[in-house]
Amino acid sequence: MKKYRQTALVPLIVLSLLCGVIILTGIILILLDTPTEDAVLFLLGMGIPLEIIWLAVLLPTARNCLLIDDRQIIFPVTRSPHFSLKRNVVCFDRVEYIQPILRTGDGIIAKDTTFYRFVLKDGTEFTETLYAYGKDAEQRIAAHLAAHVRFTSDHRYLHTRPPMPSREKIVELMYDRELDAFSDEVVQVIYSKDHSMRYVILKNEAGAFTYQLETVTAYDETQWQYASCQALPGFWEPVTCGKSLFENKEALLREITAEPAYRQHFT
Repeated sequence: MKKYRQTALVPLIVLSLLCGVIILTGIILILLDTPTEDAVLFLLGMGIPLEIIWLAVLLPTARNCLLIDDRQIIFPVTRSPHFSLKRNVVCFDRVEYIQPILRTGDGIIAKDTTFYRFVLKDGTEFTETLYAYGKDAEQRIAAHLAAHVRFTSDHRYLHTRPPMPSREKIVELMYDRELDAFSDEVVQVIYSKDHSMRYVILKNEAGAFTYQLETVTAYDETQWQYASCQALPGFWEPVTCGKSLFENKEALLREITAEPAYRQHFT
């Protein structure tokens, strides 16, 4: 299951850490019994309120991640029949169709934004936006949805799509893309001879290693018609995952090099 986080999360973490450093500096000055009382009051008076503000924004933002796989999409909040902080699990077999609607902004305050109107088979409907996850992530999510759910046409949205590139160009464009979608740390990426496949070596929080073999998959015309000019023309599709965890990277590499796919496409 792919996880997408809002692009505002990283700046909020940085700001929260900076405020933490300011507060820590003030505490250290107090412990050292320095005569700079005004400086201490300034640091604590500025750092503590700002830290509270940033944490109040950071915590809900960290929770607001979107999850998607081949069976369902999970939104961070529920909007229908009434708003709720409970996650909204939408199985694809419950969706009648999705209608993308482009709202044109003024280019100064509001940017062009695509709203996705979900109409379910039981007659209920709700609207979501995906721009908070970034342009690239929005296009990957929209194309993933188009592969599993019927989309209706919004001609203003379709009008701006670029022509489909060649297979070679798609592979070139996808090099080192979508590595930020992994929840575990990406330790190393090994590409095949033509760069159309890759092994992504991952390290979890416990320090154990695993891997995932992926291949570049191009969108078909039905999916591509819902892409904007900034969209990538393909995505990295998992082929196989490591069947076990490894204590070190060397043991994992021995496992990878013994696989038929590695001997066929990587050497």
